[in-house]
Amino acid sequence: MVERGGFFSTYIMGEGEKRKLPPLQANIVKWTAIATTIYNMWTVFGYPDLLLHRGISVGIFFSLAFIIYTMPGSKTKNRVPWYDWLFVLLSLAVAIYIAVNLKRLVTRYPFASAVTAMDMVFGIITIVLMLEGSRRIIGPWLSILSLLTIAYALLGQYIPGMFGHRGFTLRAVVDELFLTTDGIFGSALGIASTYIIMFIIFGAFLTNSGAGDFLFDFAAAIAGKQRGGLAKVAIIASGLFGMINGSPVANVSSMGVITIPMMKKVGYQKDFAAALECAASTGGTIMPPVMGSVAFIMAEVIGVPYIKVAAAAALPAVLYYAAIFFAIDFRSGKLGMRGMPQDEVPSLLQTVIKGGVFFLPLIFLVVRLMGGMSPSRVGFETAVIILLVSCIRKDTRMNLNKLLKAFMEGTTGGVLVVVTMAASGIMIGIINLTGIGTKFSSFLMAMAGQSAIVTLIFTMFLAILLGLAMNITPAYLLTAVVAGPVLQNLGIPAMAAHMFILFYAAMATMTPPVASAAFAAAGIAEAEPMRVGFVAMRVAMVAYLMPFIFIYQQGLLLAAPLWQIVLSLVSGLLATALIAMGTEGWFRKNLTPLQRGLTLAAGLAALPGNLLATVGALALAGLALLLLNAKSPKAIA
Repeated sequence: MVERGGFFSTYIMGEGEKRKLPPLQANIVKWTAIATTIYNMWTVFGYPDLLLHRGISVGIFFSLAFIIYTMPGSKTKNRVPWYDWLFVLLSLAVAIYIAVNLKRLVTRYPFASAVTAMDMVFGIITIVLMLEGSRRIIGPWLSILSLLTIAYALLGQYIPGMFGHRGFTLRAVVDELFLTTDGIFGSALGIASTYIIMFIIFGAFLTNSGAGDFLFDFAAAIAGKQRGGLAKVAIIASGLFGMINGSPVANVSSMGVITIPMMKKVGYQKDFAAALECAASTGGTIMPPVMGSVAFIMAEVIGVPYIKVAAAAALPAVLYYAAIFFAIDFRSGKLGMRGMPQDEVPSLLQTVIKGGVFFLPLIFLVVRLMGGMSPSRVGFETAVIILLVSCIRKDTRMNLNKLLKAFMEGTTGGVLVVVTMAASGIMIGIINLTGIGTKFSSFLMAMAGQSAIVTLIFTMFLAILLGLAMNITPAYLLTAVVAGPVLQNLGIPAMAAHMFILFYAAMATMTPPVASAAFAAAGIAEAEPMRVGFVAMRVAMVAYLMPFIFIYQQGLLLAAPLWQIVLSLVSGLLATALIAMGTEGWFRKNLTPLQRGLTLAAGLAALPGNLLATVGALALAGLALLLLNAKSPKAIA
């Protein structure tokens, strides 16, 4: 559908829409997706050749992308035009070319073996597929950055200073990006087409088994009676789903249609309701045990077991969601809200009796991952256990239709991840080819010689900038490649450095001006997107501050003595409560500007987890409380 606006904003800078396909084409997508899920489940034990599997993944997932998504500005929402069928054929042709030439591609020597004319043709076709496929799904920025990096490789000899280089031919660029496993068919695509896709399949089984309804009822049973209970239930549910699907935008789009109208109905302003859903969905990426699957990539990059990444994220995730809960609680008090009516709150006992068996797959998931099993195998096994557990009760039993739907969603839900991760391989390949990552690292090291804080701030902006342009996973990965070694050379532990990068890559999805998750939430709430983004930033303010804390305070990442870990948790909870109190301007009654300033200052002082600073924070908070009791302040809107 063409939106009003100029050619550039509509056709070039726009992004595609999901099609409402006619029956024949919808069935093509359905049965292709089902077959692909079965194939991906087989690969857990079948172990196909690495390059062959990645080639097949490109062929299938890009074919589906061109069928499912329209070209920006195209009036083809109800049909697949001829040029998209051409893109489908080209995607499949690339997969076939990889399969036919597999032996030669596996045994050749990069930059020494010949690059044939057909290699050039299919290499250029593959690059075009990456650019157009990712543009349709997430907008133009990843494609623009990819084109700029290709131009940098080709024209580096004209760039003065340390970032210039001798320049590379188009043949060398194709060799790197298409004929090696350092570019498009590199580790980013490998992780997406193995670990992540299996957890998306696991999420599809979880949703279609009735476990989703159980998790929502369980959250309602726990928090429903509290002040602002409905909003708290919505946040718990969005956090649980967000950690599984790994996409804040997708989570907002799926959960937000339920939670945002629900919150508006009970009295929350539309921008606040949208901001809560946006913040909760974004936080799913840092919520153990799944962490939107990005934890598997971090574990691979750092070279540690997955469970160590999940453990390190535990306290930051607790504090993140505590901040949102306190914001809800103080806003609810300010609006005079009460909990859900007693007759609408599910019985915790009855809820657990009815659906408690769905805890078994989640417990199994954590135990198997802690045992060091392959994440893809654990994802497969957990999906099977969900299927078996769902059969215990008639109303949750996965019949053939539900099973086929889970198979279909297991692949269609992975299109965004596989396409964007494959496309990010262009930038990763160019970084490897030109050595700009080393040069950029040297630049950061030079800055580090001046100030470690300046280096951290620069890294923060880099992660947010890339996160604005692309999905969380490639944004983390690209920033980690460039800045990770620099931070570690500063003496920062690898876990802290990479968690620092991940936090800001995740927060980018709700950070204006792009704020993709905020835009999705605003569309549901009929609110102004930029305002939703800024309110979400305010609600989750602690997430923008905490990474600097755990760089220097390892207690938050469980890498310190027990007393320091306990102090970090206690002071962190105190800080999140005080910051929320200050930003919402309420504690039993409205706060004056002075009281708000004191509570905000107290919260910021408590956040580092330093004993002396925490005592000082308590003193500031006590002063604010004395002023609160001394006189009745005027109401603050």
